[in-house]
Amino acid sequence: MEGDKVEGREKVAEVLVDYFKKLFGSSTWTNPVQEEVYLGGPITDGRIGDRECEALVAKLTAKISVWASKNLSYAGRNFLWGAKAQYTKIPLVNWDEICKAKQAGGLGFRDLVSWNLACNHRLLWDIASKKDILWVKWIHNKYLKKDNIWTVPPKPNFCYYLKKILLRRKDFEGMPIREKYDVQGGYEWLMGDNTKVQWNWFVWNKFTIPKHQFIQWLGWKDRLQTKTRLARYMNISTHCVLCSVHIEDKEHLFYSCPYTRGIQNEICNWVGTRWIANNDKEMLGAIQQIKGRKNRGIAIAAFAAICYAV
Repeated sequence: MEGDKVEGREKVAEVLVDYFKKLFGSSTWTNPVQEEVYLGGPITDGRIGDRECEALVAKLTAKISVWASKNLSYAGRNFLWGAKAQYTKIPLVNWDEICKAKQAGGLGFRDLVSWNLACNHRLLWDIASKKDILWVKWIHNKYLKKDNIWTVPPKPNFCYYLKKILLRRKDFEGMPIREKYDVQGGYEWLMGDNTKVQWNWFVWNKFTIPKHQFIQWLGWKDRLQTKTRLARYMNISTHCVLCSVHIEDKEHLFYSCPYTRGIQNEICNWVGTRWIANNDKEMLGAIQQIKGRKNRGIAIAAFAAICYAV
């Protein structure tokens, strides 16, 4: 801009536009106020509503779609999202189960609704502990004064956000009192019981690959689409597609089907280990009886691969 002679408001605007074009290496320049968009978000002098957020939702949906395609296997993507970012079918396992920790029988996904509540409670905790920050002091001096944050009812003169924070107090009733509050601890409390399942080590380990682990997880959740399950909603034969003799359920496919047994014998001879089991519970016991950590790992990986192939 040095050396430019600027006269009048319009000339100033033109010079500034040229300057920023050169600065950012762009051939075009738009005024965010005129476009009503800045940094991807809407510019408004009022509260943001559904209409203003449509563009943001569209961008986030596109990002999620790309993320799912890059980071989830086809089987996992099709199961969780129907191969699309939009919710297109009823999932086999409900979201509450999916968001449990792997040790508790879930997939370890984070429930963003509960996480947001846990973050909201952090704000409530800061107010209750009178944290030495400006906005907390402002809340106490302007609204609470001598009232207790845990018992005060929402009042008409309270600001919108304080009312929303107070409405969420009921979500944390019964939570053990601690000297300090952390969001992760609040989230875990909201998620409820996380009792470990007996089979988590059998599914989640370093010996089996992710796509095999996913099928194993579905099997232990009893959500595999076997013919006996499909027959509840469809008029189909329940005979095993492999042997055409017995009823096709998970126990038959993984343990007693002659076709599966034949594959198992070949694999066992190849890897040098063997197990005898007719159901999931017996399989856990059989693996635990195999001597040597390496041999147990080989058996777990072999069984998972057989189940995936079948």
